[in-house]
Amino acid sequence: MASLVKTLVVDTLQQCQDAVAQLFQEAELAIDIEGVDLSRAGEVCLIQICGASSDTVFLFDIHTLQDEAFGEGGLKELLESDVLKVFYDLRADCDALYHLHAVDVRASYDLQVLRALKFQDPTDMYLHGLKRVLAEFLGESGILEEAQVQRVDALKEQVHELFTPERGTEIWRDRPLSPLLIDYSALDVQFLLGMKRFWTPEDPAAAVQLQEDVMSASDRRLRRFVALPPEEALHQSSKRIRDVYDASDTSRTVRVPAARIGAVIGKKGTNVEAVRARSGAKVCIRDDVAVVVGQPAQVEAAVQLILAKIAERHDR
Repeated sequence: MASLVKTLVVDTLQQCQDAVAQLFQEAELAIDIEGVDLSRAGEVCLIQICGASSDTVFLFDIHTLQDEAFGEGGLKELLESDVLKVFYDLRADCDALYHLHAVDVRASYDLQVLRALKFQDPTDMYLHGLKRVLAEFLGESGILEEAQVQRVDALKEQVHELFTPERGTEIWRDRPLSPLLIDYSALDVQFLLGMKRFWTPEDPAAAVQLQEDVMSASDRRLRRFVALPPEEALHQSSKRIRDVYDASDTSRTVRVPAARIGAVIGKKGTNVEAVRARSGAKVCIRDDVAVVVGQPAQVEAAVQLILAKIAERHDR
């Protein structure tokens, strides 16, 4: 896989300082994170970062360096700087950084937000994962030959087999990192900046407007997520529900007691459809969570209608 990606494992303080200094020279950075149950309740083990001017992916070994990487190592300053940072679904990554390492990521650009704003059908209420979107990008852009795509897929299959029920994501604590995990960790992040360029309009004015919209929506998404109570932030099903339709959207989640889910949805979805019609908000219910998206007044109206339905007496 060396022909596809060049990596440098950063596991000493000096290496960390040198890598951060180099990355500060970039206008844009691509960032991905690996960890054990990656969230505010888990552990950040590896932060992968690359810039546009170099073909090297820096793998910051947080499991080894711990908070020294963010303090003396300079990572906190970099992540909180004005250098643009491209993620694909920044929620878990930035939530872990914020709650575990007191890092408040700034100047974020979420490619999942870009996809939702520019390409996703308005009636599609579920987010598109990186696996699907990366496959589309590789197919449309043709930046890899078919043989290279097959090597990428084969490597991912090999690593996925390591995530056994017994160990799961704990393999990210293994040191030294195996060559297989090193290659795997760098695979996706190396394409993020190319994805951003590929989907950016050629018209300069349109490109500037899109970047402003995506960055604004990405920052709101980040701020909302890190402020969620733990039970909502760690609720996996709700993360699949689309939370961005328009650049100025806001969103809220409402937990629906199991005994009231049927009442909130209504026969053949009539009640939830009535909430959408009366409020103008997008509403999607999955498991025991309702995700409400729209303009602030629309969201507030929909939330109140849902709460009222939850509170109704069973005999009404």
